[in-house]
Amino acid sequence: MTRILFVYADADEPLIDRLQTIAGGCGLKSGRLKIAGLDTRQQSELRTMLEAADRVIIVWSPDTVRMQSVINLAERAANANRLFSLKTKRLGKTGVPFGLGPAPTFAETEISDWAADWGRFRDALFPGEDAWSGVPDKVSLSRTLEPPPDEPSLGATCLAVSPNGRIVAGGGWWKGIRMWDANSGRLLQSLEGPEQAVRAVAFSPNGEFVAAGGDDHVVRLWRVRDGRPTDQLCGHETAIRCLAFTANGKKLISGSEEKLVSLFGDEKTLRLWDVADGTCLHDFSAYSTGPEKVAVLEKENLLVCGGNGLCFFDLGTGELLYSVESVGSVFSLDVSNDGQMIALTGYQPEVKLWDVRRNQIVRTLEGQSAKVNSVAFSPNGRALVSGGDDKMLKLWLARSGRLVRTFHGHQNTIEAAVFSPDGQIIFSASRDGTIGIWDAPNLGE
Repeated sequence: MTRILFVYADADEPLIDRLQTIAGGCGLKSGRLKIAGLDTRQQSELRTMLEAADRVIIVWSPDTVRMQSVINLAERAANANRLFSLKTKRLGKTGVPFGLGPAPTFAETEISDWAADWGRFRDALFPGEDAWSGVPDKVSLSRTLEPPPDEPSLGATCLAVSPNGRIVAGGGWWKGIRMWDANSGRLLQSLEGPEQAVRAVAFSPNGEFVAAGGDDHVVRLWRVRDGRPTDQLCGHETAIRCLAFTANGKKLISGSEEKLVSLFGDEKTLRLWDVADGTCLHDFSAYSTGPEKVAVLEKENLLVCGGNGLCFFDLGTGELLYSVESVGSVFSLDVSNDGQMIALTGYQPEVKLWDVRRNQIVRTLEGQSAKVNSVAFSPNGRALVSGGDDKMLKLWLARSGRLVRTFHGHQNTIEAAVFSPDGQIIFSASRDGTIGIWDAPNLGE
């Protein structure tokens, strides 16, 4: 986590309080040191804090002479590209304008409301990085895909976007599947069949079929263009929690809840199906607990699933290759497009990034205030979106783990979140009964 040190002398304490509050809201740790006389003891304290900080911001008012001594000491103790100066003037109720630039060059730009121009603050603090990667914006819900007016607003539990980005499919407590036009938000059709809540939905890679499963233990497939049901895959004895197609669309993986008591032995909680004829190719009986989420690593021919830890299976034989219980319970996971990283969530309000080659957690993203129910990579793998019980979506940089944007507007828990194929839109499913639509920042390529 990036650490910022505010060093100041005559600057108002409330200004430093506000800067630290905003830094904390951005997922940045910060400290402060008020310079009095810069004696030997304080020089030693300053050197120690400088060494621990990633960015040093020297806050000074125009009549502060002794801050130049601080800058001289800081330049000797820290890399110059980590030093920034924040020149302030008092403007009463109009706010505190600032100029921010690398030390010892002081920018003279005056801003009438410094809190409203975080773009300039961000770009100066993090030069050369993604244009949107510094301080996050807070974005309100732009629009939603609402249930039909003659139906109750029941909670949404899952969603998927078609490969061409034109259709959004969602399931929930309302039974069945609804499909909307992703651009206009118009309801295209409701697919009937499920008798109980739907927990998982997935499009085939060519967009020809959509699959769904839920509390009635059955995996159903429909043809997208006309909504005609094409197959029912039966065999699970508990609720379907997750679905995933292989890259060629010929196989479908389904996972169901753990059956706590069985008179006939352990229930096969993971199954691999042949989409063409509906036959079950593999029962993953070695998996001891019901999976919450599954994903496919095509290059390695692996199936990864999360539940009580992570389990990796050979997709061809169904053999359990290895498991990782040290990550704890896994509620959601997603694999980056290059297959190198796995994002996962559990009971804690955080997202963990698992490096497939190094076989370990390499980064933890902290910033949500409650359990995280969903996580998804952007199509180019540079960003992540997460959502959960705190009713907010968070957008993160995958490489640095920095929080870059917070989306708020849902009135209840967020159960699922996904990017559109072009990465420009984020869709979210909530227990408030809506599918949220959010404009994502330009992620680049």
